[in-house]
Amino acid sequence: MLRSLPARAVSFSGLLLILILAPLSGGAAFQASQLAIGYWPLNEAASPSLNSSGAYGNGTWSGPPVINAGTPPLITYTNPSCLYFDGVNDVVDIANGPELENIQEGSYTYAAWFRPEDVPVAGTNEGVYAIVAKTGYHMDIHYRRGDGTGQFGLEHWLTGNAYTGTGGPNGQAPGIWYHVAGVIDRPAGTGRLYVNGTQVGNTVAFAANTAAREYGTSTWKFGNANPAG
Repeated sequence: MLRSLPARAVSFSGLLLILILAPLSGGAAFQASQLAIGYWPLNEAASPSLNSSGAYGNGTWSGPPVINAGTPPLITYTNPSCLYFDGVNDVVDIANGPELENIQEGSYTYAAWFRPEDVPVAGTNEGVYAIVAKTGYHMDIHYRRGDGTGQFGLEHWLTGNAYTGTGGPNGQAPGIWYHVAGVIDRPAGTGRLYVNGTQVGNTVAFAANTAAREYGTSTWKFGNANPAG
C-alpha cells in the first residue's frame, strides 16, 4: 500500500513516557535504561522534556501541551501526571542527534503510554492521532479510527517510498491507558505492533535488510506529526 499522508495532528489526554531503544543483541536480560537512545518521562512542569537517558535529544514544547494530573495507568509508576495535547498545534519536538536521526536505518523499538480522549474523525486532517512520529511519509505508532471503535497502527517506510505497516484489532476504546510499542527488525525484515504487551495485527514482512526511507534531518515528534500542516 502506498499513500499520501495528511498532516497528522492528535487530540488525546495523555502521553506518559516515550522510550526509543537501540537494537538488541543476544538473549541476555537487560534494563531498558541501559539501551535507551531516548527516554522521556514527560513529567516536567514546562518545556523542555528532558531525555533521561542522559544523551542528547531534549524536547521543545510548542502550542504548548499542558500538564494533566489525571489518573495514571494502573501500574506502579512514579510519574503522577502526563502531557495533554490539543489536537491542533501542540507538539513536543525532539532535538536531533546522529543516533536519533538515523535510528530507522537499523533495528529499533519505540514505546509509549497513551490515553486517547476520543476516536479520530474520518476525513479530517486529524483523522489519525500520532503518538510518536517522524514527519514526511510518517514513520510512527499511532491511533486511528478503524471501524469507528479505535485501532492502533504501526508504519515503517522503505527506500523508494514503499509502505509497510500493520494495524491492531478494532475496539481499542478511548478513555483508557494503553502501552503501545512498535518493533522493527531490519535483518529479519519484520515489524511488530504490541498493545499492552501482546502482539496485535499481522507481522509486517519486507525483504531482509531493505533500507529505510531517507528522512534527512527530520525530527521525531510526540503528539503531532506535522503541526504546521
